[in-house]
Amino acid sequence: MFAFFEKRYIETRPFFYDIHRHKHLQSIPVPEGTRSPLLNPDELVMIPSYPTLEMPQVAYLSRMVNEYAQSLM
Repeated sequence: MFAFFEKRYIETRPFFYDIHRHKHLQSIPVPEGTRSPLLNPDELVMIPSYPTLEMPQVAYLSRMVNEYAQSLM
């Protein structure tokens, strides 16, 4: 997935890991029902999102996300 976007000049990074994947944070309680078993951080990616993105950039990102989704079918 990362290579797909890199080839198209889109910088990505891994999504945030669950708080309990970090040993120093494992004792922090997480309220019941706030975790989603459907979301695996290893299968998620962050794409550019910042206030100065302009519409042509948003359109390009959208097209590339759609292109990637189509490549999975």
